[in-house]
Amino acid sequence: MTETQVSTSASVMRTRPRVVEKQIVRPPVYAYDNLETGSEFDRLMKKRLEETGIETSLDMVILSNESFTMGDTTVSMPDVLEKACAQKKKIHETRITEFEQTALEPIHRYGIYVVQPGDNIWDIHFSILKEYYASRGIHVARDADEPMDTGYSSGVGKILKFSEIMVIIYNVLDEEIVMDIDLIKPLSKLVIYKLDEVFELLSEIEVNQIDQIRFDGTTLWIPAPEA
Repeated sequence: MTETQVSTSASVMRTRPRVVEKQIVRPPVYAYDNLETGSEFDRLMKKRLEETGIETSLDMVILSNESFTMGDTTVSMPDVLEKACAQKKKIHETRITEFEQTALEPIHRYGIYVVQPGDNIWDIHFSILKEYYASRGIHVARDADEPMDTGYSSGVGKILKFSEIMVIIYNVLDEEIVMDIDLIKPLSKLVIYKLDEVFELLSEIEVNQIDQIRFDGTTLWIPAPEA
């Protein structure tokens, strides 16, 4: 090897970019089967549910960057949200960095209800609404969702109808967004609520004005608070 060759090789070595290693920290993958077992996941879910004020009408509170398993199937919330956006013809944006892919939007909480045989979507929504108000000291009558004497939907009924277009219904086995909760196999469907969105909506409704709410099939019109 000549001196020139040695010098050139040394120059290449000096200019070669330094490799920087960075460990990617991924959120843990939880197991639905570990609920009601006193496990760390069980305790975490109870804590999150308590914080929402909805402790019995939901099964889990999962963050938008987390995943969980149901039997042999893994449910990835980022994947579910991407499919939900595609189903509604919305754009799900992500930021790709040198080391990982992360969502552009901040982390959100999602309430998960695991559909059981005999469930219907109306009762699931109504149960959550009643528990939300109960946690704030407001009693909602059992028949508050029934039509008024005039035949028109009650304010509660209009909220429940609006809830049907707010939620995501996910088929775990087929890994797709669906429109109904009819079961093919046990534990095959999830009803998913974006909790911050639900709570923001309900917090804007004055209980004494609830029957003044209007719903046109796509938009819920809430009366302004009384002065």
